[in-house]
This record gives sequence, C-alpha cells and structure tokens, in this order.
Amino acid sequence: MQSLPDNVGVAWKPGFLKQAPWTAILSLVGFGLCCVGLVVILWESDGKEVSTWPLSAFVVPVSVLLSLAITTANLCLAVALGIGYEVSW
Repeated sequence: MQSLPDNVGVAWKPGFLKQAPWTAILSLVGFGLCCVGLVVILWESDGKEVSTWPLSAFVVPVSVLLSLAITTANLCLAVALGIGYEVSW
C-alpha cells in the first residue's frame, strides 16, 4: 500500500479574515447597493416625463433601469445563497 505525501490537500490558513466567505459577503453588499439603487431610481423618476429622465441626450426608460437593478440583485442573492449552501455542507 502506498503512503500519501505530506502535502496532499489544501493547506489550512488560520484566522477569520482568511476563512471568511468574501464572495458571499460582497454579493450581499451588492444586493444592498441594488436595493438602494432601486429606491434612487424610483425617487428621482417620480412624476418626470420619460423623455427627460435621466438625461435629455441619454434616454433610458425607467422600466429598463429597474429591470437591470432587479436582475443584478437576484444574481447577487443567488451567488450568496450558493456559497451559503457550500459553507453549510
């Protein structure tokens, strides 16, 4: 029977900062930023003409901006959930 070498596997890195799930934390921060962005978009576009918001030369419908922000927020939550499953497993 063969013996395994001493350096098999991933080396343990002690400390909280090295073991923290940074991708999940950043995904949750991204979700929070998307939520703030949704509030800002709705607040700033309230009662304004579609052709004048956000800039007169660069017209993007509010529904498109909201859709992009919601899609990004859902992606951030999916990443955080996947990493949470991985950590708990």
